[in-house]
Amino acid sequence: MEIKEQWIESVKYRTSRRTYICKPLENRDVNELKKLIDKINKESNLNFQFIEDCLKLFKGFSASYGMIKGLNSCIALVGNINIDNYKNKVGYYGEMLVLESNHMNLGTCWIGGTYDKKECKKYLDIKQDEELICVIAVGNVLENKSIREKLISKMNKGKKCFDQILLERDVDSIHNWLKEGINFVTKAPSALNKQPVGYSP
Repeated sequence: MEIKEQWIESVKYRTSRRTYICKPLENRDVNELKKLIDKINKESNLNFQFIEDCLKLFKGFSASYGMIKGLNSCIALVGNINIDNYKNKVGYYGEMLVLESNHMNLGTCWIGGTYDKKECKKYLDIKQDEELICVIAVGNVLENKSIREKLISKMNKGKKCFDQILLERDVDSIHNWLKEGINFVTKAPSALNKQPVGYSP
């Protein structure tokens, strides 16, 4: 799938959002996301699913929902365990959806380990050889982060800079395309912004 120019631009300013305006997405937004999900599933053999009413997925489970307010919609990222590097593919294509949502002025947040997978699976079409990896919250947000969101952001560890990810100190020997890739990694989302990555040629 061709990388869209607006996705590259979205990398610069996309940030996790945990407080949403409690109203359903516009039909045009839902349709655009579903179109992209269909393209991703056809190309990758993954099984991403859009859920318009995802409140039921977190009902009675406060660990993650306590951190997410006003959420209506989410995308379940389901991968076939028989595909090589299926979790890497889920992350790669999942970020496409995050960046497209950001371009549509919607807020997003990756939700990995702090939700009830068993409860979620009740509302998803998951085959025997498939695994629910995580979900992406997606919804309408205010332009500025809430006080609560700002406090959560401060709790997270600061992101690594270019030099912390590049383990090889001879920067001049690194190709420009690789330098650009490392710059994207510095902006990439990860749990608590820990970014457990590094590159050495």
